[in-house]
Amino acid sequence: MVPPRTRTALLSLLGVLALAGTAAAQNFESAPQLSPVFRAGGSFLIDLVVGGILVAAAPGYTRDAIAEIRNDPGGSFLWGLGVGIGGLIVLVLLAITIIGLLVAIPGFLAFILLSIVGGGPVARPHPR
Repeated sequence: MVPPRTRTALLSLLGVLALAGTAAAQNFESAPQLSPVFRAGGSFLIDLVVGGILVAAAPGYTRDAIAEIRNDPGGSFLWGLGVGIGGLIVLVLLAITIIGLLVAIPGFLAFILLSIVGGGPVARPHPR
């Protein structure tokens, strides 16, 4: 009789090998792509809507946040980078568990939205 641990490893290997043909047969060239102009326009519209909501809902907070970013741009960049990388690591660790998926899926959606909004000022030149 084969020990259970070896049997599990063997069945896992057979499962991966059985799916290798399906994975190799995928056609990635036919996926529709949006042009960079449409993506930039979509990013601009999302920035406009979210920024308008933020200014309307909390004008004092918006003024204070802009002042802090202008006073210490390096620190703001490092905080954003650390929160972005750390947040992704936490979401991936949460996604490992079934219960964590309830938090991880909305977290990933929020991360994508914040990435689009946060990437907007980087994608457009700042007038001086």
